[in-house]
Amino acid sequence: MKVNLNAGIKIKLTLAGATILKDHYEKLLDASDAKDRIEKMTDAEGLTNIRLWEFMRIFGSYMKLGIIDVPFEENAFHIVDMI
Repeated sequence: MKVNLNAGIKIKLTLAGATILKDHYEKLLDASDAKDRIEKMTDAEGLTNIRLWEFMRIFGSYMKLGIIDVPFEENAFHIVDMI
């Protein structure tokens, strides 16, 4: 199975994952804009919609072999079409 790094994914963030995402965007944007951006990325089911490459950039440094507290639920994501 091929997966393009531009593929959209959906993930259910844990509280720690939501904090990582919030901190990331607050470094780039002011707090209000960061909050707006995250709200636009989150659907009614609480799933975060993000491109695979961006997910890797934001969460990559938190992912380690044997990690117990994965920043997203079920240690999995779903590939979706975000076009």
